[in-house]
Amino acid sequence: MRRLLLLLLGFFLISLLAYFCFINREDILQNNIKDEPTVQSQETAMHNMVLPEDKKEERVNNLTTSEVEMRDTLTLNETLSNSTVTENRVPSSLSNPSSTLSEDSSSLESKAIIVNVVQSVIKEEKSLEKEHRASKISIEALRCQKHFKKILSHHKIHFSYNKSHIKQSSYGLLNQLVEAVKECPQSYIFIKGYTDSLGKRDYNRKLSRKRAKSVMRYLVKKGVSKGRLKAIGYGEANPIATNRTKKGRRLNRRIEFQVKGATK
Repeated sequence: MRRLLLLLLGFFLISLLAYFCFINREDILQNNIKDEPTVQSQETAMHNMVLPEDKKEERVNNLTTSEVEMRDTLTLNETLSNSTVTENRVPSSLSNPSSTLSEDSSSLESKAIIVNVVQSVIKEEKSLEKEHRASKISIEALRCQKHFKKILSHHKIHFSYNKSHIKQSSYGLLNQLVEAVKECPQSYIFIKGYTDSLGKRDYNRKLSRKRAKSVMRYLVKKGVSKGRLKAIGYGEANPIATNRTKKGRRLNRRIEFQVKGATK
């Protein structure tokens, strides 16, 4: 029983001590809050106070501990304020959007100019390439035309009388023409058939066309592409000699090769 009373008395004393400590802490905090305006006014006065140059150093040396702490606090606050302003500063590109837009438009104009220049260069290169190809084809066409003319100026392709059947004696000449055509891979060739003036014009035109087609079939059979050849019958048109003589009519009955550029 005595121990219990002692424990209760000890607990009461501890509680009473804790209560007084709590009350004293609240009074201290209230006093500090009341003194804050006075401290702030003192800080402002100290900050705005202007001392002569010869007194400043003496004043700094004579600062009390509280004043030193107050000065350090003011310096820290100013540093934090400056850093906050720096962090919140708006970038120049955002504060002046018009300048950013003008810079972007200038960049787009420069890119457009570059694109136009590149396109013009590519177009010019294609044009030059096309001209070069056409020039190359023209040179090949002239060379091939001269070759065909040389071959056919010494020999003729012979056919059966009033027929489109090629005589076997002309196979050697046709083989020479096959090799000449293969040496002109870019050339498009017209095989043109002609007759003399004997007989009806319509009959002669059909016969000349059939003979030209017979020559074309022979070339295709020997490996020449059909797409590079075209057979045309002109009949008695464009004579190279008179049809009044036997010799002249023999010369007019002929097959010609004419080169017309390149195949597509």
